[in-house]
Amino acid sequence: EKKKIQIENNIPEEMVVIGDSILLREVFHNLTVNAIKFSHEKGSVVITGMIDENKISVKDSGIGILPQFLPNLFKLDVKTSTKGTKGEKGSGLGLSFCKEIIDAHRGKIQVYSTIGIGTEFTIELPQSKKIIALCENRDIIRQDIADFLWNEGWHVLEFEDGRYALDSLKNLKPDIILTDFVMPEIDGLELTQQ
Repeated sequence: EKKKIQIENNIPEEMVVIGDSILLREVFHNLTVNAIKFSHEKGSVVITGMIDENKISVKDSGIGILPQFLPNLFKLDVKTSTKGTKGEKGSGLGLSFCKEIIDAHRGKIQVYSTIGIGTEFTIELPQSKKIIALCENRDIIRQDIADFLWNEGWHVLEFEDGRYALDSLKNLKPDIILTDFVMPEIDGLELTQQ
Protein backbone atom coordinates (compact mmCIF):
# COMPACT_ATOMS: atom_id res chain seq x y z
CA GLU A 1 0.00 0.00 0.00
CA LYS A 2 2.79 2.43 0.89
CA LYS A 3 4.43 1.96 -2.51
CA LYS A 4 1.09 1.64 -4.36
CA ILE A 5 2.25 -1.65 -5.91
CA GLN A 6 -0.36 -3.47 -7.98
CA ILE A 7 -0.32 -7.23 -7.30
CA GLU A 8 -1.94 -9.44 -9.93
CA ASN A 9 -2.69 -13.10 -9.24
CA ASN A 10 -2.92 -15.12 -12.47
CA ILE A 11 -2.82 -18.59 -10.91
CA PRO A 12 -5.70 -20.66 -12.34
CA GLU A 13 -8.15 -21.88 -9.68
CA GLU A 14 -7.85 -25.44 -10.96
CA MET A 15 -4.04 -25.52 -10.52
CA VAL A 16 -2.95 -28.01 -7.85
CA VAL A 17 0.56 -28.02 -6.41
CA ILE A 18 1.62 -30.93 -4.22
CA GLY A 19 4.07 -30.20 -1.43
CA ASP A 20 4.53 -28.89 2.08
CA SER A 21 2.02 -26.02 2.20
CA ILE A 22 3.80 -24.18 5.03
CA LEU A 23 7.20 -24.23 3.34
CA LEU A 24 5.86 -23.44 -0.14
CA ARG A 25 3.90 -20.53 1.32
CA GLU A 26 7.19 -19.24 2.77
CA VAL A 27 8.81 -19.41 -0.67
CA PHE A 28 6.03 -17.47 -2.39
CA HIS A 29 5.81 -14.99 0.47
CA ASN A 30 9.56 -14.34 0.27
CA LEU A 31 9.53 -13.93 -3.52
CA THR A 32 6.54 -11.58 -3.40
CA VAL A 33 8.03 -9.46 -0.61
CA ASN A 34 11.28 -9.20 -2.59
CA ALA A 35 9.38 -8.23 -5.73
CA ILE A 36 7.65 -5.42 -3.82
CA LYS A 37 10.89 -4.35 -2.15
CA PHE A 38 12.71 -3.89 -5.47
CA SER A 39 9.80 -2.32 -7.35
CA HIS A 40 9.37 1.40 -7.83
CA GLU A 41 6.34 3.21 -6.52
CA LYS A 42 3.21 2.34 -8.56
CA GLY A 43 5.01 -0.71 -10.00
CA SER A 44 3.51 -4.14 -10.50
CA VAL A 45 4.01 -7.71 -9.32
CA VAL A 46 2.44 -10.48 -11.40
CA ILE A 47 2.14 -14.05 -10.10
CA THR A 48 1.38 -16.57 -12.84
CA GLY A 49 0.64 -20.29 -12.79
CA MET A 50 1.33 -22.52 -15.79
CA ILE A 51 -0.63 -25.76 -15.28
CA ASP A 52 0.86 -27.78 -18.16
CA GLU A 53 4.43 -27.15 -16.99
CA ASN A 54 3.64 -27.16 -13.26
CA LYS A 55 5.37 -23.77 -12.94
CA ILE A 56 4.64 -20.63 -10.96
CA SER A 57 6.40 -17.33 -11.60
CA VAL A 58 6.67 -14.11 -9.61
CA LYS A 59 7.55 -11.19 -11.89
CA ASP A 60 8.12 -7.56 -10.96
CA SER A 61 8.65 -4.35 -12.90
CA GLY A 62 11.44 -3.24 -10.60
CA ILE A 63 15.06 -2.25 -10.76
CA GLY A 64 16.42 -5.65 -11.78
CA ILE A 65 19.46 -7.53 -10.51
CA LEU A 66 23.02 -6.79 -11.59
CA PRO A 67 24.32 -9.60 -13.83
CA GLN A 68 27.32 -10.25 -11.57
CA PHE A 69 24.96 -11.10 -8.67
CA LEU A 70 22.89 -13.69 -10.56
CA PRO A 71 25.29 -16.71 -10.30
CA ASN A 72 25.51 -16.34 -6.49
CA LEU A 73 21.94 -15.31 -5.76
CA PHE A 74 20.95 -18.60 -4.10
CA LYS A 75 24.24 -19.25 -2.27
CA LEU A 76 24.15 -18.96 1.50
CA ASP A 77 27.84 -18.10 1.84
CA VAL A 78 27.84 -15.19 -0.67
CA LYS A 79 26.20 -11.90 0.34
CA THR A 80 24.10 -10.48 -2.50
CA SER A 81 21.52 -8.53 -0.47
CA THR A 82 20.95 -4.88 -1.38
CA LYS A 83 18.52 -2.23 -0.15
CA GLY A 84 15.11 -1.90 -1.75
CA THR A 85 13.87 1.13 -3.68
CA LYS A 86 12.67 2.78 -0.44
CA GLY A 87 15.69 1.67 1.60
CA GLU A 88 14.10 -1.61 2.76
CA LYS A 89 16.64 -4.00 4.24
CA GLY A 90 16.88 -7.78 4.01
CA SER A 91 18.94 -10.50 5.67
CA GLY A 92 20.28 -11.93 2.40
CA LEU A 93 19.15 -15.40 3.53
CA GLY A 94 15.70 -15.54 1.94
CA LEU A 95 16.63 -16.73 -1.54
CA SER A 96 19.00 -19.45 -0.32
CA PHE A 97 16.20 -20.63 2.00
CA CYS A 98 13.78 -20.65 -0.97
CA LYS A 99 16.20 -22.73 -3.04
CA GLU A 100 16.66 -25.20 -0.19
CA ILE A 101 12.88 -25.67 0.07
CA ILE A 102 12.41 -26.09 -3.68
CA ASP A 103 15.35 -28.53 -3.85
CA ALA A 104 13.72 -30.57 -1.06
CA HIS A 105 10.59 -30.74 -3.25
CA ARG A 106 12.77 -32.01 -6.14
CA GLY A 107 11.94 -28.84 -8.04
CA LYS A 108 13.85 -26.02 -9.74
CA ILE A 109 14.01 -22.31 -9.07
CA GLN A 110 15.37 -19.96 -11.72
CA VAL A 111 15.78 -16.22 -12.05
CA TYR A 112 15.69 -13.93 -15.09
CA SER A 113 16.46 -10.25 -14.71
CA THR A 114 17.11 -7.13 -16.75
CA ILE A 115 18.37 -3.93 -15.15
CA GLY A 116 15.67 -1.25 -15.22
CA ILE A 117 13.02 -3.70 -16.52
CA GLY A 118 12.48 -6.13 -13.65
CA THR A 119 13.02 -9.65 -12.35
CA GLU A 120 11.16 -12.93 -12.71
CA PHE A 121 11.57 -15.95 -10.43
CA THR A 122 10.19 -19.19 -11.82
CA ILE A 123 9.54 -22.29 -9.74
CA GLU A 124 8.98 -25.65 -11.39
CA LEU A 125 7.76 -28.53 -9.26
CA PRO A 126 7.77 -32.18 -10.36
CA GLN A 127 4.57 -33.51 -11.86
CA SER A 128 3.25 -36.77 -10.55
CA LYS A 129 -0.07 -38.53 -10.47
CA LYS A 130 0.99 -40.89 -7.68
CA ILE A 131 1.41 -39.43 -4.20
CA ILE A 132 2.88 -41.31 -1.26
CA ALA A 133 3.14 -40.04 2.32
CA LEU A 134 6.32 -41.37 3.92
CA CYS A 135 6.40 -41.20 7.72
CA GLU A 136 9.74 -42.22 9.21
CA ASN A 137 11.52 -40.51 12.10
CA ARG A 138 15.03 -41.71 11.19
CA ASP A 139 16.48 -39.30 8.62
CA ILE A 140 18.84 -41.67 6.81
CA ILE A 141 16.20 -44.39 6.36
CA ARG A 142 13.56 -41.86 5.27
CA GLN A 143 15.96 -40.34 2.73
CA ASP A 144 16.90 -43.74 1.26
CA ILE A 145 13.26 -44.75 0.86
CA ALA A 146 12.29 -41.32 -0.51
CA ASP A 147 15.09 -41.41 -3.11
CA PHE A 148 13.97 -44.84 -4.27
CA LEU A 149 10.32 -43.77 -4.52
CA TRP A 150 11.15 -40.54 -6.40
CA ASN A 151 13.15 -42.59 -8.91
CA GLU A 152 10.12 -44.86 -9.36
CA GLY A 153 7.92 -41.87 -10.30
CA TRP A 154 6.18 -41.23 -6.98
CA HIS A 155 5.71 -37.77 -5.51
CA VAL A 156 6.90 -38.22 -1.92
CA LEU A 157 5.58 -36.19 1.01
CA GLU A 158 8.09 -36.72 3.83
CA PHE A 159 7.22 -36.56 7.53
CA GLU A 160 9.48 -37.25 10.47
CA ASP A 161 6.81 -37.64 13.11
CA GLY A 162 3.24 -38.87 13.26
CA ARG A 163 1.66 -35.72 14.67
CA TYR A 164 3.03 -33.47 11.91
CA ALA A 165 2.01 -36.07 9.32
CA LEU A 166 -1.54 -36.26 10.74
CA ASP A 167 -1.95 -32.46 10.72
CA SER A 168 -0.66 -32.20 7.15
CA LEU A 169 -2.58 -35.18 5.76
CA LYS A 170 -5.94 -33.69 6.79
CA ASN A 171 -5.79 -31.57 3.62
CA LEU A 172 -3.87 -33.96 1.36
CA LYS A 173 -5.10 -37.19 -0.16
CA PRO A 174 -2.09 -39.44 -0.82
CA ASP A 175 -2.54 -42.68 -2.73
CA ILE A 176 -0.52 -44.54 -0.11
CA ILE A 177 0.71 -43.89 3.42
CA LEU A 178 3.95 -45.70 4.23
CA THR A 179 4.78 -45.37 7.90
CA ASP A 180 7.22 -46.62 10.49
CA PHE A 181 5.48 -48.37 13.37
CA VAL A 182 7.50 -46.77 16.20
CA MET A 183 7.59 -42.96 16.09
CA PRO A 184 7.44 -40.21 18.70
CA GLU A 185 4.09 -38.70 19.80
CA ILE A 186 1.86 -40.65 17.39
CA ASP A 187 3.03 -44.07 16.21
CA GLY A 188 2.38 -45.50 12.76
CA LEU A 189 -0.64 -47.58 13.83
CA GLU A 190 -2.47 -44.64 15.42
CA LEU A 191 -1.59 -42.42 12.45
CA THR A 192 -3.00 -44.96 9.98
CA GLN A 193 -6.16 -45.47 12.06
CA GLN A 194 -6.82 -41.74 12.31
